[in-house]
Amino acid sequence: MTLHNPLRLQVRQTKTAGRGVFAPENIPAGTILEESPVLVLTQPEWEQGKLNDGVLGGYAFNWSNGGMAVGLGIGPFKRK
Repeated sequence: MTLHNPLRLQVRQTKTAGRGVFAPENIPAGTILEESPVLVLTQPEWEQGKLNDGVLGGYAFNWSNGGMAVGLGIGPFKRK
């Protein structure tokens, strides 16, 4: 499988904040780092599935109307 990564972004462990996404050189303001699908769940779906109690809970972002979303690109890698 070939990954499309023209900015040569890297996911690395930091000493103080867990994982982060790093670039080997400065990226101009306004540059799109990634476009990826997002799994969006309503607040009731999230709560009924008890997703905060599982692995998925650590990778979710607050979304509109109290819902939650999980990015399916590099975003989740920097969360833990």
